[in-house]
Amino acid sequence: MELPRDYNAAVDLLERNLKAGRGGKTAFIDDAGSCTYAELAERAKGWMKVLDQSLIGKQKYLCGDQITIADYFASSFVSLAEFIRADFGAYPNLKAWYERMKSLRTWNKVHEVFYGFAGSMKDARFEAV
Repeated sequence: MELPRDYNAAVDLLERNLKAGRGGKTAFIDDAGSCTYAELAERAKGWMKVLDQSLIGKQKYLCGDQITIADYFASSFVSLAEFIRADFGAYPNLKAWYERMKSLRTWNKVHEVFYGFAGSMKDARFEAV
C-alpha cells in the first residue's frame, strides 16, 4: 500500500470519522477504558494548551528555570508539530520555550537529519486537526 504524499494519519483517523457523524462512536479501547472519536479530537487539541499554560506557564523550562531531560524529550514532539506547520500563535509560552530550545548551540546539529527530511516535504500539504 502506498500512502499519498500529503497523508495525515490524524486526519484519516479523526476528521474522517467526525465528518461521517461518528463522533460518539468508540475510537479505541485500552486498559484505561475507551474513548470516542470526539473525545480523542478534544484530547489532541488540548495537549499544546496543557504545555503552554500548565507545564511551561511563565517559567523558562518545563520543570523550572533549568533545562532537564523533559525539555529535550518534549521538544522532539513539538518538532513534529512544527513539521506539519502547526500554528503556535495561541500558545505564547509554548512558542517562547520552543524557540529557547531551538536556540541551543547543539540544536541544529542534533536535528540535521530531521530538518533535511522536513525540507524535502516543504511542498507537502498537511491538514490541521
